[in-house]
Amino acid sequence: MMHARTQQRQYGFHTEPSRLFCVLCRMALLTYAFVCAPTALYAQANAGAIIDKIIAAYGGAPLLAVRSYRMEAVLQARARGETGEVIRIAEGRRRLKVLIRYPTTMEIRVLDGERAWRGASPRHLTLVQGPPRSAMVLQAARADLPWILEELRSKARVIETKDGSLVLAVPIDEGMVLRATVDPKTHRIVRSDGAIRMGSAEVSFETQYSDFRIVDRVLFPFQEENYASGVHTGTTKVKRILLNPSGSALDLPGTP
Repeated sequence: MMHARTQQRQYGFHTEPSRLFCVLCRMALLTYAFVCAPTALYAQANAGAIIDKIIAAYGGAPLLAVRSYRMEAVLQARARGETGEVIRIAEGRRRLKVLIRYPTTMEIRVLDGERAWRGASPRHLTLVQGPPRSAMVLQAARADLPWILEELRSKARVIETKDGSLVLAVPIDEGMVLRATVDPKTHRIVRSDGAIRMGSAEVSFETQYSDFRIVDRVLFPFQEENYASGVHTGTTKVKRILLNPSGSALDLPGTP
């Protein structure tokens, strides 16, 4: 009888309740360590695989050969009730030039690294900071999709959503994150969004993409629907895109 009890203790068949509780706790912690600890690494690796598919969907090597592009479009500005002609020149996530010509006015935005300007004419551009600059940083990041995902792939993460959408998030500036919603079948980016702080309030900006077309073996959306905090602010319809422009095509008249 003594021998049987010794065997029970030796092989763990007979254990005091407190010791059994401790053993179970250790097992639970080990399980958590093995299962949950790699979650961040898995999310990063999973994001990398998704980015690979996005790059391939947008053209692969020809896409990555694009250093800049010039877009000419028509903007239907709902808030103004006007239609404007748009020129957008994007050179990576930190350089952007936008000119919008309305029937009687003009709007110019320029982002060059850490500096940003806005104005109503090439000769009257004002250096801006705070929310106006942040809005341009976000606009430049959106214009740099999908290249920005490749550039920041080590920082990209997959976000879990309630509706099961495939969403990638990348940090683009201090306290700012750009999110891209991806069609899981085509791996096209169908939506992007981000938010900026304006005092105590947060304003979100969203763009929905459609009418995808090929330009010199690179995929571009030719229609954008823009929203600010849920309000539909405008529709941009692209007329022409020029890849890797040079000379005057890289400039807006009179801008820095």
